[in-house]
Amino acid sequence: AAMTEFCGIPLASLRENSITELNLYRKGVGVPGAIVLSKLLPSAAALTSLNLMNNNIGDKGVSALAAILKKTQIS
Repeated sequence: AAMTEFCGIPLASLRENSITELNLYRKGVGVPGAIVLSKLLPSAAALTSLNLMNNNIGDKGVSALAAILKKTQIS
């Protein structure tokens, strides 16, 4: 069975491309979650808004997400 959530990230909803906004404020995403999120974002075309404030995603998480976010419509 596939995981449906990881570090507060709704994996199933992102895979299904069924959400437009994702508020992960203070959800404890961290570096692992940021890296997982960076892998899912390219297929989440419906997503237009992402809040990752106060998650300690570190330099590695920022780098992984920055590379993907510049290729999307997500703000």
